[in-house]
Amino acid sequence: MKQVTGSNCCASTNKVSIQQSLDGHSFSVPTPDQWKNDGEPLEFEIITPLTMLVPAEIFEQAHAQELMAANGTPVPQNMSVVWSSPRDITTTPEQTQRVIALMAIDKKMLRTVTKASSGNFRYTSPLLADFCPSQPSMRLQHVADTLYIKVYDGRLRLAEAIAAHDEADLLYFVERAAEELDLKKLELHISGDRTRTMSKLIGKRFKKIICE
Repeated sequence: MKQVTGSNCCASTNKVSIQQSLDGHSFSVPTPDQWKNDGEPLEFEIITPLTMLVPAEIFEQAHAQELMAANGTPVPQNMSVVWSSPRDITTTPEQTQRVIALMAIDKKMLRTVTKASSGNFRYTSPLLADFCPSQPSMRLQHVADTLYIKVYDGRLRLAEAIAAHDEADLLYFVERAAEELDLKKLELHISGDRTRTMSKLIGKRFKKIICE
């Protein structure tokens, strides 16, 4: 088993957001010619619904694409799977689990990243953000056209990313979630883009709204 060690996870970085756009190609903000190549690692935050978390102990680089497919998120031929350094996230108040985020990135953008950063880079995802509230809660972070979701009720129950291009997608997700969860017992933590829209659109379904 070959793992990313993440030995430089605490080093300072320049962060670049790479977002998967609606036409299937990636773009970055800022553009590659603006990236600072000053010896510090570049950190690329990959924004895409083609994201999943896996326990670090079962991760093998050679099987990254198979893991994505098994999760119901097969990777298109024009994309490659990349992964983060291992990160500890809270699963219960007493326990953490070391996980790795797998993400799909357009192959052309991957070549751009590798060339522009001279190989001195790493990947991350909003899905790696730790979430351990004191009350049963759902966290929704909307970035570009991707909604990052976590549900915690004393144990981390759900951590996933889905495509959410508009209000209809958000409402569809909440309707599906209401079939499995009693939303009136959950606090809603919202952040990212469209925070005000999300609050007005779905806030009344939850016990309480917290804007992060």
